[in-house]
Formats: sequence, C-alpha cells, structure tokens
Amino acid sequence: MYVRRVLVVAALVAFAVAPPVYADDGRVGGEPGNVRPVTSEHIRMESETVQVIAYGGFAEYLVDFKFMNSGAPEKVRLGFPFALDDKTGDSPSIALGGFQAWQGDTPLKVSATEGFDGPYESGWYEHAATFPTGVTFIRVRYVSRPSVTAGVADLKATPAEYAGLYGATAWYPYVLHTGAGWQGTIGRAVVRYTFSDDTRGWALGSAGLSEDTPGTTPAGFSRSGRRFQWILEDFEPALDAETAQSPYDIALFYNQGFGAIQEPWKPDWIKPLASGASASSESPLIEWDSAKFGAQNAIDSDPVTAWLSKPGSAGGRGETLHVDLGETRAVREVRILPGYARLPQDFADHARPKRATLIFSDGTQVAITLADEPTVQRFPVNVHCSSATLRIDDVYPGDTFQNVGISEIEFGEHAAPSFESYDVVIAADGPIANTAALAVTNAWTQESTSTDEPTETPASALAASPSTRPTDGALVPGVITMMVLLGGTAVFALRKEDDD
Repeated sequence: MYVRRVLVVAALVAFAVAPPVYADDGRVGGEPGNVRPVTSEHIRMESETVQVIAYGGFAEYLVDFKFMNSGAPEKVRLGFPFALDDKTGDSPSIALGGFQAWQGDTPLKVSATEGFDGPYESGWYEHAATFPTGVTFIRVRYVSRPSVTAGVADLKATPAEYAGLYGATAWYPYVLHTGAGWQGTIGRAVVRYTFSDDTRGWALGSAGLSEDTPGTTPAGFSRSGRRFQWILEDFEPALDAETAQSPYDIALFYNQGFGAIQEPWKPDWIKPLASGASASSESPLIEWDSAKFGAQNAIDSDPVTAWLSKPGSAGGRGETLHVDLGETRAVREVRILPGYARLPQDFADHARPKRATLIFSDGTQVAITLADEPTVQRFPVNVHCSSATLRIDDVYPGDTFQNVGISEIEFGEHAAPSFESYDVVIAADGPIANTAALAVTNAWTQESTSTDEPTETPASALAASPSTRPTDGALVPGVITMMVLLGGTAVFALRKEDDD
C-alpha cells in the first residue's frame, strides 16, 4: 500500500479542490479572453489514445491523436481546456502544469488564454498547426494533481494503514466532449489509467458515495490489476445543453486520506502518507517577506507550484533542496518534475536543473542528468534512508531569471509504470463501451466555421513529420516528450457545486 511506501512529501488537502479539467484538444476560435470551441468541416479525428499514470500524489497524462484531413491543407488553432483554479493566485489561473504539444515529432508553441467551454468559463492552452491533406498526428503531455472532495470517504472500508485519517474521494478526470467539433465521429478511443504501487489511496475505481459523490464513469471499462481501460468506437462525445455535462467524459475515483482526525496533530498518525515529512532550502526566493516559492512546494503533489531558489551569481548552481522523510524507508525510484512548470513561459524564464546529485542519509550519492523538459523524469536508486538532499550541480539558464526551480520531487518504493506507444495502445483488446447508451438528445451546439482556413504554405513544402507517429523513444522514463493535441477529448469536470 502506497501510504507507507511513497516518500512523497505532500500538502494534504482538507477542502474541496476544483477539477483541474484534462481534455482533448479541440478546434477553437475567438479572440484572447473569449476563446471557444468551433467545428471543423474537413478534419476528422480517426483515433486517440489517452494514457494516465498515477504516481504517488499526482498523475502524468500522455495523449495521442490521429487526424485525417479530407480537404486542402489548412492552418488550425487547437485548444486544450483547463479549469481556472490556481492556488498560487497568479493569472491566468492554471490547474495543471508541464503542458507541451507536438505535431509528429515537432514541438508546437503553446500559449495560455481564457474563454469558454460550453456555458462555463475555461482556460485554454492554444497551439496552432498546419494540417496537410491526409494524416496528421498530434500529441500532448502534462502533469496534474487529482481533484478532491471535502468530507469523509467510506470510513468503514478504510484500510488499516489509513486508520485515524480524515478521508476524501479523489478522481482523475479526462473530458472527451471537446472532441465533438471535429468532422463526423471519433473512430476509436482507448483511454487507459494505470496506478503505480505508490499511489496514495484505496478503493481504486470503486470509490464514491451514491448520494454525495459519483463513482467512476462511464460504464463499460475493464480492469486488470491496477490498470483501468475504456474503449469507445464510432462516437460523438456531445455536451448536454441542459446539464452542461457529457456522459462520455471520464473520471476514475478512489479514496485517499489527508490528515489526522485526532487533535492535536500527531505526525505518527500520518505515517502512511508522509510521516511528518518536510522540505527545506537554505536560500528560497522571498517575495513580500513570504516564501511563496518555498521548499514545501516541491513536495505538495501540485505541479503548478514550485520551489525557486533566490537569485545568485552562480545562476542556481550549488543550491540544495533537502527532504526529511520522517522515518527510514526504502527508496527505489526518485521522480522529478524540473523547473517552474506552471506555464511554458514560466519554465523558459527560470533556470532548470541540468546535472544534480542525490545525497541520501545512508551515505549513498547518485549523480543524475535531467532533460530540459517539464515532464516527470525518473531515476532508479536502491537505498534505505530517512532524508535526502538534491544538490544542483549545473543548470539550463533561464531566459529572464537565474532562480533554479523544482516543481515536484517524489521518493517511491517501487518503479512506476511506463507509457506505451500509440500503436500498442490503440490496438488494445477489451470490452467496447456502449456509446449508444451515452448519446445526448439535446446537444450543445458549437459555433461553425464557414470554411476551414486554408494554409498559405504549399502542400509540397509541408514537413513530413506531421504524418509521422511520435517517436517511441520519447516515452522512455526520464525523457520528456510532448504531443500536440488536436481536439477530441476534453478534461472531465464536475459542474455541480455539491459534487465538489
């Protein structure tokens, strides 16, 4: 059970957290601040794969889309929605971090703006791509915390490891309804969630109180061990105009503990979660007499927050981040989300660790090299320790600031699962969900594009990469790879206040 094993220092949530909203890219229009989904006349989403790996306290998403353009080459604005929820208080309000997009193997420039998804305000990660006639692959990748309800979660079924903790129901959503604007139906979608052995929680896939909290949806998924999978074919994931929800949108629920019931607070009571773990730094960045970017941000399971060092002449070299695990534990894998991964611009503006040394309390030292990408990078180790220090030996310089940052660091007792290639996932066997039962009778009507916007680039001049599947090598742990997401699946968000 993860609670005892994962050495993630996490700020445990004792109140409802708005759904971060993870979704398919859709075609968008409108000016900044008023971005909204629109339809496409000639581009169909033939297929998509959604892979979610839940680590200790957060999850990473890898999404691949295969599009078929039956018309002339055209330039398309793509948008990926996210909930306007950001505990840092910055604008725009971001609820997921490390967002990247690719067309084939070519990275796409990503910018954040705001607008609407149906009747609700939403953030949008925009990225533009030119679709040649024929096949185009888009990939996106990002990291997010789970959504969490307030209240007690099924205490009668609480495992012994979590005894004495407040419980909550958590879920990782994925919205498919934003893919409804593409031409025709989506041919095939395989959505796969895999929980690591370190995931902090229990009742995977079966959590939820019937009166207060919905359970895992939609029906028709299969389970093998800690892997859950949906297969949907020939469907149009419409948004219901009356409820502003879609029965196609996916959410996988589980229970997690988040704090001691007994007062005063006793660290031993949270041993399964963090055992009083804490993080510190000799030189955190101070703003307005507050450590807004303090070391605890690196272990709070929220990729939007980060530890940032104060500026120095060495540009972040020699800075240290210390994590006290609270007890001696086995550590088999260290996971790091480097840099300030809140927004692509934040990541580029601040320095990122390039080479570092992990120094464990048992005397073991491990030198690591990090890729300059805001993805979860994993490093195998074999130690028993009560604390660890990350020393920054070299950096990728920031474009604007010399503060070095770490968004998340986890210490796991087990190696987490890895992403698989698009070809492997799209060919998966299993039961097919009954999409006819999910059909919406009164669908939300998206704005139409009078004509698809033609590109000024001759088809002969288009790079070959758009029709190329993303390189599988990008899926290797420790290497960050982004996928360009061209609308099709939107992040699932519970809209009712009493569901939060």
